[in-house]
Amino acid sequence: MKKSVMEAIGQFRTPHPIVALLALRVTEKIGSIQVDHQERPNGQSSYTLKILFRQFMHGLIYHSDLPLKCLRWAGIGSIGLGLGAGLFCCLRSESDLPAKTGGPAVLILLPLFSGILILCLWIVAEYLHRILEGLYQGPAYLIGEKEV
Repeated sequence: MKKSVMEAIGQFRTPHPIVALLALRVTEKIGSIQVDHQERPNGQSSYTLKILFRQFMHGLIYHSDLPLKCLRWAGIGSIGLGLGAGLFCCLRSESDLPAKTGGPAVLILLPLFSGILILCLWIVAEYLHRILEGLYQGPAYLIGEKEV
């Protein structure tokens, strides 16, 4: 890893630093090399399934906006479900509906308002995500030096 990339990674102030994910914020030039892996002379790896899952969740929550995208699409899907149920109930003949049960209204309004609430939560979460991104104080980009 180049010294400039390491210095840029060191500028990030995040509660859960994951070096590989922070490196991807700084540069896109990632390569791979072959590494000779050998058995440990004594003991076992300290990585348990619980630690690996926690590391995965920290990467997903603190370094990704995938949960926010899922929240947005869940809200849109719920609104679509409510509108689809409303269209279905409107196109259905009145003779098939039980008298004064209120079932179609619940079928329409529950997913519709739930979707609106989910979208409102998504908007608040987007703002919080942007505030936290600003608090990380990492470099927006890295300017490399070319040797002439």
